Amino acid sequence: MEISRPIAHIDRRLQEIDREIHSALRNIRRNLEELEQASRSRSSTVAPTSSGDSFADLLRSALDSTAEGDQKG
Repeated sequence: MEISRPIAHIDRRLQEIDREIHSALRNIRRNLEELEQASRSRSSTVAPTSSGDSFADLLRSALDSTAEGDQKG
């Protein structure tokens, strides 16, 4: 009987951790989708600087242009 109590506690804790992981993964997937949409919209409105721009390059460029806009205003 004393063994089942810690096991139940561990089981509940594992379930909590599982929910937290699934929630974090949902947030990550949503953020990735938003980043991909931003990348697609940026690449369709602005010609890339080179034919092989990676997503990281596009993101860096977008962040740089946003930072420049913030400094002007």
